[in-house]
Amino acid sequence: MQAARGEVTGLGRYALGLSAALRTAAGIHCVELGLTGAAHLRTPVRMLREQCLPLRTRRHALDVLHLPAFAPPLWGAARRVCTVHDLNVLDDPQILAPNLSRFYWRTWLPHLAAQADAIITPSLHTASRFQRHFPHARASVHVIAYPPGADFQPASPEECRRVRVKYRLPDAFSLGVGALEGRKDWLLVLAALARLPCALCPLLVLAGPAREQTQALLRQMQTLQLGERVRWLGYVPLADLVALYSCTRQLLFPDRNAGYGLPVLEAMACGAPVLSLACAALPETCAGAAALLEAPFTPARLAQLWAELLQFPQRRTGLRRQGWERVARLSWPATIAQVIAVYESVLREGSKRRETQTAWAAGGVSR
Repeated sequence: MQAARGEVTGLGRYALGLSAALRTAAGIHCVELGLTGAAHLRTPVRMLREQCLPLRTRRHALDVLHLPAFAPPLWGAARRVCTVHDLNVLDDPQILAPNLSRFYWRTWLPHLAAQADAIITPSLHTASRFQRHFPHARASVHVIAYPPGADFQPASPEECRRVRVKYRLPDAFSLGVGALEGRKDWLLVLAALARLPCALCPLLVLAGPAREQTQALLRQMQTLQLGERVRWLGYVPLADLVALYSCTRQLLFPDRNAGYGLPVLEAMACGAPVLSLACAALPETCAGAAALLEAPFTPARLAQLWAELLQFPQRRTGLRRQGWERVARLSWPATIAQVIAVYESVLREGSKRRETQTAWAAGGVSR
């Protein structure tokens, strides 16, 4: 549960939703493992933490260890189930600086493929990327989509007014959500914004935590000379994020390598029209409920689609309705039923493996 500590982002919200659903499921005893402090531990600390987890699973006599955000330990008796949200660090290594963090992920993901008993991915896109990178992985891969958290629903007018006052926002603004890092093409969005008249889009609000590449991106943003038309809020708490989704004209989500795209579902649940890119897992996740820019992704083409959404309220109304319909097709009870089926399958496989080993040790024959 380390991802649910500190500044909670998409991985943490997935972990929280998973844990809450497990606690309400019949026949399941759920134990949360994690440390206090920040969610984003330094790489050496994270590596040591993961290798200590089997000691805690033994103390609690756990059957399954589910890691919703990080790689599994290399040892331990419990069955290991891992959720892999994306393979970005293998598809595009440049998204991480050439330091220990890049080395960790490029080294540990093959260990994950070799050590995990089952892999859960939120999309067919990520499942296919995993199988492409690790065609001989012993773990079975299960595609299990999940919904946004219950907190994501349209905020009240009072909440919308509160968040506007807190961040000094006008009535009309566009919103971008996600960490300020290279894997999300914020420079494409900003170049498109420069092509829009100020009267049409007076302000773009960016909400997301800082990462290693944030300062470099901020310097690049300054070269576009957008002045007060862009405001970066940094990490915002959950209640503020819900209100921002609820009162924005539209969400822009320019992730070229999205393994799932949870922010688009969160925005849809709050009633925000979504403008994103037709690539990676986003067409699958949006399921026809968003305005998707087809390749080639150029500032001119993005500005044109962005302007259409701003100029035609009926288009935004249609996307809002379609977004609610899309989110309604997802639920935590359905998700957790599939997750428990994965647990049961790895426990059955573990029992078969032990029976095979016992037969072999006794001189028996197994197939």
